Amino acid sequence: VDTDPRRELVSDGVRRMSREQVLDEGLAVGRFLRSCGVAPDDGVVVILPNWAEFIAVRVAICACRSVIVPLVGNVQPDTLRVTLGEVRPACLITYGQEHYDMARSLGFTGPVLVVRGSVAGDAQTFAYEQAVAGCAGLHTALDPLAPLPLGAAKSHAEGLSSDLTTWMEPSTHPWPHNTSCIIYTSGSTGKPKGVMHDANAHLLPARWQAEALQVGPDDVYYVPMSFGHIFGMGPGLLVPLISGGRLVFMDHYRSQTSCERIVSEGCTVYFGVPTMYIRDYKTAEEHG
Repeated sequence: VDTDPRRELVSDGVRRMSREQVLDEGLAVGRFLRSCGVAPDDGVVVILPNWAEFIAVRVAICACRSVIVPLVGNVQPDTLRVTLGEVRPACLITYGQEHYDMARSLGFTGPVLVVRGSVAGDAQTFAYEQAVAGCAGLHTALDPLAPLPLGAAKSHAEGLSSDLTTWMEPSTHPWPHNTSCIIYTSGSTGKPKGVMHDANAHLLPARWQAEALQVGPDDVYYVPMSFGHIFGMGPGLLVPLISGGRLVFMDHYRSQTSCERIVSEGCTVYFGVPTMYIRDYKTAEEHG
């Protein structure tokens, strides 16, 4: 952000966001989480497609020193039940009525942040657009995560200080051994199991992969993998961010659309699974 704030960071086929936009929205969501009482080490369950907003949500949870618990979009009730029971999340971030109803039916009573749309919810349900309203320039604030009254709809950019931000001080950063993410197994061989990852477990492999692949800021990364999967949440997200490249997402993988996205966006790196590679290769052969 400091070197090239307006450079595009992510495209998902619907929305494009610059580095600056992702950081500002991430801090605004972080402020929302703080306002909801989300504290360091609290879990935040995230059920989102591969949308641009996911990166902002990841920034928000990291800024709060909380733990992200991403689940795949087609999460089953049994997996969500286990997750809610074991993690006891302080907040749920999702995008549809189905997931909202499922969480409430399983006993989750905490705040819900809804991305891209609305749900028939209760007083603890909030719109993403409301949380990020007027967030432009928030990363220059002295304390961008200072909690605001929930529902405040005003410009947050007015009067922001350009002094050294307290949220960038080392004392506010997660320690390497702090749990930063919990990824749940699919449960196909039994009860879903939550696997805890600390900052080292995520960042070090991503740094090694970036070095091994010799990637850099000119690369464009195609990431159709769900962020509820460790490969999507790990190298799929972190290698591009570490190397300074641009991300291209797909909300739901489809081979024909996949090939079109790769060509139109000029992708140079593909983070997927073998099945995706094979399908895309066959599609490319069939359609030239």
